[in-house]
Amino acid sequence: LGGCEGMGRALGSGDDAPSMDVRASTRSLVAGEIATFTLSTRDTYGRDVRAVWESSGGDLTTDEGGRVARVRFAEPGEYLVTAKLFEGEREVDQETVNVRVRPVP
Repeated sequence: LGGCEGMGRALGSGDDAPSMDVRASTRSLVAGEIATFTLSTRDTYGRDVRAVWESSGGDLTTDEGGRVARVRFAEPGEYLVTAKLFEGEREVDQETVNVRVRPVP
């Protein structure tokens, strides 16, 4: 998927390990705006997988069982939004997106 690049990848072992991609609605926005992040997974059928989201700032909410995250960034700055994919208790993949928030003009 285009639109973002992961910093951390492929923690699972083997080609058949569950994996994911994160798409960001934007990576550059104005303070007060909301960025939406969408998670797509591969090789998860029949597996106990869950996504956990983290953000270095802003107000984070999730929807659709963790497949969608929204972050409202109130202050200008550089932020990291990370999705981690777990199979059971084991982290099998992670992807981090850099977000730049500009001041209100």
